[in-house]
Amino acid sequence: MSYSEFFHEALTNKEYGYYMNQNMLSKDGDFITSPEISQLFSEQIAIWHIMLWEKTQALDKEKIYVEIGPGSGKLSIVVTHTFHQFGLLKNL
Repeated sequence: MSYSEFFHEALTNKEYGYYMNQNMLSKDGDFITSPEISQLFSEQIAIWHIMLWEKTQALDKEKIYVEIGPGSGKLSIVVTHTFHQFGLLKNL
């Protein structure tokens, strides 16, 4: 069994998979991420992206935003909302 196959099975097996059988993302779970604690973290990530785009003159260019990692999606929800507040969703 390859490393990839092992971790896929360990994490997503319907009966025994780590991510399938418990709520690991909470104050009582195994870990908690910054976006779960405060939306300020996610807003800072969004502002960092905007500043980077301004610096590279890429504000009007097409972009793809991808959140990679476990979680509830709160990071992407707040980042997308922040982009919307700055009128930057049209090229995302």
